[in-house]
Amino acid sequence: MFGQLFNFRVKAAEKALREGRLEEAFRLASSEDIRGDRRGAAVLATLAERFLERAREHYRAERFAEALLDLDRAEVGGVLHDQIAELRQQVQTVAAEVSRQQGVRRNQLLEARRKLDANSLAAGQRALEPVSADDPEAAGLRNEIAQRTGEAQRQVASALEFLRLDRLAEAAQRVKRAASLDARNPAVLEAERQLTEAVASQAREAVLKGLLQGAEAQLRLLTGFSNLPRSIRDLQDVLDLARKAADEIRRSDWTSARRTTLRLVRLLPDASWAKEQEELVRAATDAVTALQSGPLGEFVQWSRAGASPPVAKSPPPPPGARMHETLALPGRRELADGRDVRTSSPGHLLLLVDGGGSYLLVRGAQASVGRAASAEPADIPLISDLGERTTNIVRVEDDYFLMSTREVDVNGRPTRHHLLRDGDRIVFGKRAKLNFGLPSRRSGSAVLDLSDTTKMPNDVRRVVLFSGHATIGQGPTVHIGCRHAGVPLVLFERSGSLWVRPKNDGHVAGDAIPVEPGQPVELFGVSFVVQPWTIRTGTTPGPTA
Repeated sequence: MFGQLFNFRVKAAEKALREGRLEEAFRLASSEDIRGDRRGAAVLATLAERFLERAREHYRAERFAEALLDLDRAEVGGVLHDQIAELRQQVQTVAAEVSRQQGVRRNQLLEARRKLDANSLAAGQRALEPVSADDPEAAGLRNEIAQRTGEAQRQVASALEFLRLDRLAEAAQRVKRAASLDARNPAVLEAERQLTEAVASQAREAVLKGLLQGAEAQLRLLTGFSNLPRSIRDLQDVLDLARKAADEIRRSDWTSARRTTLRLVRLLPDASWAKEQEELVRAATDAVTALQSGPLGEFVQWSRAGASPPVAKSPPPPPGARMHETLALPGRRELADGRDVRTSSPGHLLLLVDGGGSYLLVRGAQASVGRAASAEPADIPLISDLGERTTNIVRVEDDYFLMSTREVDVNGRPTRHHLLRDGDRIVFGKRAKLNFGLPSRRSGSAVLDLSDTTKMPNDVRRVVLFSGHATIGQGPTVHIGCRHAGVPLVLFERSGSLWVRPKNDGHVAGDAIPVEPGQPVELFGVSFVVQPWTIRTGTTPGPTA
């Protein structure tokens, strides 16, 4: 029975071979019992020849996977070993090269697609150059490039015609459409340049006439354009500044509004409206300052917060008193003719803050910098080998200027005159380095931070160039730091006296209280005391208790 079944399977394999059903013949003949038989071995030998021939056909048609599979089957026949090995080597070598080339092609097509998506048709065309002209996917991309190039050219031509007619809105639409098709095209870039120049010209003319909303409408035509020229950015800065001034006027923040309108005047020296607005704001500022400095000033402070009138700890200063007249300066004596002699500068105060350190407050529009060990120490005395008074820092309106008789290094460049900006690093010498800062845009007060190698008497680490008011609290926007501060405080001058109050942010209401020399002040977690900064001839500056 088993012999009959075996013969049946062998005959089935032979029949499948004769009829060209190679896979079926291979399946039957390659079983372990048949392949050991003489007739089964003959079937496999014949199959080896057939599979080898078919593998050559697959190889010529670049069907490498099918060719390798047929070679594996031919190898089972146990014949033609050399021919099978040689063809296998050829197939593997060519398959690897074709695979590499296909990878390169895929990368080239992907790169071309990325360039087209970035609206750079020329770059996309260059990426396609190595790809065969017969490649169907590459042909599709080339056709897309041709269509987009033609459309971009039509949009540019239309934009130039609208520019000629001074219809900037329509021209901007066409230029944007062209840029969305072929942003790197020289013709598109030239149309964008011409449009930008036309918009800048009209917007500047509108700004000089005071038609600010019209200028904004013109600049909005360029929304979405990149790499705008400096002229456009300058106009946008002017409009932003004008909006800032308008907001400050709306909030009755006249001090800030005056600073902002002064900046507008400097930016627009030919605009008469800017000068007029600055004069109006200055008049309003002077009026508000006069009211706050007069008898109603204290009521203005507490009535806004809805609190009770403040209870002063000391009698108010006499009318017209200056700050130094409200401080009992040591070493001061009055002469018969009413003049007085001081051993300390009335414009210098030492502020000792619990949890904040020592601060030197310098009033006035000018402060000199020099060495501490001097017969006449500078306003800002540094323990160094500087000259007595080599440099002055001068405040003009809201700007600070460095003016020196010798070269000073500012941000790595030697200079004698420099408009100081926030973050400027000033180097007078190896042990005389300061960092200039403007912590708050709402205050004209500036700060000078000492470097680690720079020392001042009384361990002062920061000098405050005091201009009307300064803030006490935490964070980078304060002038006087205190890590215990619950809310920010404002140290300000009124009628020549120093006062302090919580910063009015709409959440904390508080009254202003006077700051008396030598008397500790505690308010919302802040504890500090103000002392005169004594200057004695031939000695180092220091505080007086």
